[in-house]
Amino acid sequence: MISKQRISHFLQSLGGILMRPIGESLAFFISMYLLGVVCVLFVPYDSSRLVGVFQLFADLYLLCAFLLLVPQRFRPFTKGVLYALFYVVALIDAFCYAHLGTAFCPTFLQQVIYTNPRECSEFLSLITWSDLWSPFGLVLTLLGAHILLAIWPRKPKWMGVAQMRNLCKPVCAVPVCCLFFVGFFATIDSREYVFYRVICGLDELNVQRMKDFEPKTKYYLPIYRLAYSVSENIQQAAICRDLAKSLDKAVVTSRLSSGPHIVLIIGESCNKRHSSLYGYDKLTTPCQQRMYDTGRLAVFSDVVSPWNVTCEAFQSIMTTHCIGMDGTWASQPLFPHLFRLAGYHTEFFSNQYLANTVGFSAFKEEIFMSNARFSHAMFDVRNDSLHRFDDGLIDDYRALTGKSNKPKLSVFHFLGLHFDFSQRYPASRVVFAETDYSRKDLNAEHLKLLADYDNAYRYNDSIIGEIVKMVDQEEAIVVFLSDHGERIFDDNTQEWGRTLEWSAANIRQQYDIPFWIYVTERYKSCHPRMWHDIQDARRRPFITDAVSHVLLHLAGIQTPWYSPVHDVLSRKYNPQRPRILNRERKYAY
Repeated sequence: MISKQRISHFLQSLGGILMRPIGESLAFFISMYLLGVVCVLFVPYDSSRLVGVFQLFADLYLLCAFLLLVPQRFRPFTKGVLYALFYVVALIDAFCYAHLGTAFCPTFLQQVIYTNPRECSEFLSLITWSDLWSPFGLVLTLLGAHILLAIWPRKPKWMGVAQMRNLCKPVCAVPVCCLFFVGFFATIDSREYVFYRVICGLDELNVQRMKDFEPKTKYYLPIYRLAYSVSENIQQAAICRDLAKSLDKAVVTSRLSSGPHIVLIIGESCNKRHSSLYGYDKLTTPCQQRMYDTGRLAVFSDVVSPWNVTCEAFQSIMTTHCIGMDGTWASQPLFPHLFRLAGYHTEFFSNQYLANTVGFSAFKEEIFMSNARFSHAMFDVRNDSLHRFDDGLIDDYRALTGKSNKPKLSVFHFLGLHFDFSQRYPASRVVFAETDYSRKDLNAEHLKLLADYDNAYRYNDSIIGEIVKMVDQEEAIVVFLSDHGERIFDDNTQEWGRTLEWSAANIRQQYDIPFWIYVTERYKSCHPRMWHDIQDARRRPFITDAVSHVLLHLAGIQTPWYSPVHDVLSRKYNPQRPRILNRERKYAY
């Protein structure tokens, strides 16, 4: 029989082993835990503060365990490097939050990389006495206290080695183990998510495709945010290199001195089945209906978007690369650049993207829509401010378009029906109310969302109508599509918003989009053959990653980058081409 003494000795030995990581680096553990708690509690981020405090304990325990692997003579130096790194990153993170309203993010790192010494000194001059009463001041206070204790000639008794180790007697192993296991196992999903995003460099869609992650903390510490920012910038630098090469590869074989005015309108989050043009029982598109009644609007019945998120959908629209081709979306020329090379005057009016702006939520778009070099390669004219409602783009067009002897490409990009739907139309433009819907399966909140969505849809239609009026006397052709759809309680579901679930109802609502082509009377009389081809193509299956080839065809631009098998208006079009959603699944619904 095993004696109680042996059991006691075993437990003490086990406790000693479990406590050794903290016992050997107690000062490091305590100081870094206090620093981490300040960052978790006082710099809000997309994380649970409570869970973050527990994960912080587990992370520091693992870091201290790693330090045991470092040879004793190198351990003080290693801790010194970690001290410096953690404090500096925490100070920068807190300063960003105090002055920019956001924690450390990829775009901030990008700006730091390109900042010169003068700009850096001017940025540091922003530090004021009021910062001492912010999270920045708390981190600075911790750093000062740490330095003071480190250089104080007579250490407090509690800081002696023996006393510190007494604090870590094996009896403490039980609560430490409990804290570690709670912090570690409660955040396994978060750790796995960060591993795939930061270490493996996968984008959000690919990560969520692997597993339906619900991370509770994500990048909850400044050092995590730095790692994420570095990873993102490495990936985006590779995309920038590809885009730069695509500029050099862009070539057209004819330069046009005349041609139709091509107008591309890109809507946001338009569910096709909420358009009365497609049979919806609420009159959400009266302007488009009137255009249809003229006999000059061709409504396409089977068009899908390859993505259900704006950034990726927008990339697929702007590039001549199509799914199934070699390379990536950035490896082939962007179609507005080809239009410019062909002699077109190109314009871009967006209520989402501006040139030379910095914002974390638009980081990917920064690369090609807001980067000055790529923006200039694509567009002669752009608006320089965003608007509460999309009618501001009409004023931008009237103020900036001017007169040009060149043929013209005008691209409009709406904020459209992006959530919050109630903020996408003026209060004076309310048409639909909750009482207009006989949906007993929806509660009052959902009925309000549905009414707001339809009101935004109708308001969006009026902006489209205004754009068409402005070009209706020209030789013009207007192409409309939405970047993607939106779940909004169709198919008797009580669900809204976007998801990666692959049910038929989810796919139809998120990927089926409205797509039509309108021609002015002048265009129709000058190009009867093209109008005939457009009408013939209305029922062909199409995916909008190839819309650039349609536009090149309409403009008459000859280039090696035009692919007739991807052009729905071409007689060589391949209607059997697989329509792949999210680079993962074939559309078959």
